[in-house]
Amino acid sequence: MSSKFEVDEKLCETEFTIGWLLDSLNQNDEKFKKNYSNRKISNVSARDISGGKGMFSIVLKCGLLFEDSKDENDIYTTILKIPGTYVFDELNEKGSVDAPKAEFMDIPGMHTTEVNFYNIFKTKMPKILPTVHFAQLWIPGKHLGCLHMEDLSKRGAGLNFYDCLNHAQIKSIIRGMAYFHKELLCCDEKIWKGKFPIKIEFFDNLEGFVDGFYKTFKGYLKTDHKIDEFNSFLNDPKLGKLIRNTEFVKYVATKSHLDSGIPTALVHGDLWNNNIIFKCDSNGAISNDVEAFLDWQVVQEGNLVCDFARLLTCSCEGDIRREAETYIFEYFVDCLNAELAQGGKPPVPYTAKQLRENYEAVFIIHLMHPIFMMPLFFATKTSTPEEKTIDEARIDRCILRALHTCQDAKKYADSGKFDKWLN
Repeated sequence: MSSKFEVDEKLCETEFTIGWLLDSLNQNDEKFKKNYSNRKISNVSARDISGGKGMFSIVLKCGLLFEDSKDENDIYTTILKIPGTYVFDELNEKGSVDAPKAEFMDIPGMHTTEVNFYNIFKTKMPKILPTVHFAQLWIPGKHLGCLHMEDLSKRGAGLNFYDCLNHAQIKSIIRGMAYFHKELLCCDEKIWKGKFPIKIEFFDNLEGFVDGFYKTFKGYLKTDHKIDEFNSFLNDPKLGKLIRNTEFVKYVATKSHLDSGIPTALVHGDLWNNNIIFKCDSNGAISNDVEAFLDWQVVQEGNLVCDFARLLTCSCEGDIRREAETYIFEYFVDCLNAELAQGGKPPVPYTAKQLRENYEAVFIIHLMHPIFMMPLFFATKTSTPEEKTIDEARIDRCILRALHTCQDAKKYADSGKFDKWLN
């Protein structure tokens, strides 16, 4: 059987070639070297499986067919994650939103952050991290960056933005977060301290961010009544000012936890449905157990409560979120202290009550997440005629999710606790 590929053939029109992929597999993938390197390859395929989900990258699933393959399923698959502004570029082409370019978002810098994170932690947190075979920095003008990773789809799957977590999944995520923070507390902090500074410049021009994405979001609202309802929240004398107040947002993300007695920690920064892989059961259905946390490109030293707010506002309907808020902080502290006790370490110096109190301010600054995420997802999603009405129902559900977030954010803003930031 003759080979059906050329080693200089590009993978999905990127600068990475089949030859590059084969070299990386033979040099860096221990499983491939042990079980597949002696089999002759007859064909190599690659397809983009991002589907508009990856905002700062595309994800290529590459498959190797062998000359002695028993059938089309007897293949070896591997993943190549390549950073870029592909989703934002598509949105700009469609005129859907005046999306930022790579220079503003510093996508190369975000990729460097993720590469550094995996280089430090990939062997220290195997329970929640995928296997990364090779990480290449993005050097503009020289070469693209990439992460060459294991294919987790063999044993897990993720949810979409419009999906809602159930309570068993939420608790599994919290156990994963507790394990992550236990490992941080048990390792020598010199390996990570000072290496993942929060990108404070992302909080500049908040007014333009809020107004720009809210304008796009309003395009999905079907009635004047619904527009008026959201206007009342986004332009509220207190809430509207707080979400546009750069100094308030910077304070909440970088200092408020310290005033609440919560030490600075590493924060995932983008923990929601799309960046969590759940194990699949024997029937291929998504289970309640976390397989891995992905996409660490904005990991930062800051307020760990931000991960709770990001998760709940972007991955849960209002009823599930509100119910989770009644137990999630106690459950996290209990799980973390249990993990620490197993390692002979003392409990954390903060309580669930302290996390819950800080959560109110953090929740306010996460108000815009379900609002700006929805257009980013649906504007790049291609629907078949059969899916059109299904997606319309999904959009309605996401709008309700955002509405419930606004309601609770206004409640916190009206409490008077943050009035000093209104002047």
